[in-house]
Amino acid sequence: MLGRLDVPVLWQLAGEDREAPSADTAKAVKLFQDAGKRHRLQVYPQTDRGILRYRVEAGERITLGYHPDYYREFLAFWRGQFELDASASADKP
Repeated sequence: MLGRLDVPVLWQLAGEDREAPSADTAKAVKLFQDAGKRHRLQVYPQTDRGILRYRVEAGERITLGYHPDYYREFLAFWRGQFELDASASADKP
């Protein structure tokens, strides 16, 4: 299904997600990229599910909040897509 999509896709993955490890997803995204798909991969180091930063105290992960680049990169990606779409459709009647 994903292989048939011809739209830009932003993949934002937690580098240390305990519920859904990102390594296999990152490999799949790289295959899409190699096939010419417009998929962008961003892996945030030392983040858990939800792109949440953490520190370890006494063997427990203490959540520190969202990675500081998470929303900025998301907005920049989509802003760029809308700008591209607007310029592409400007030539159409």
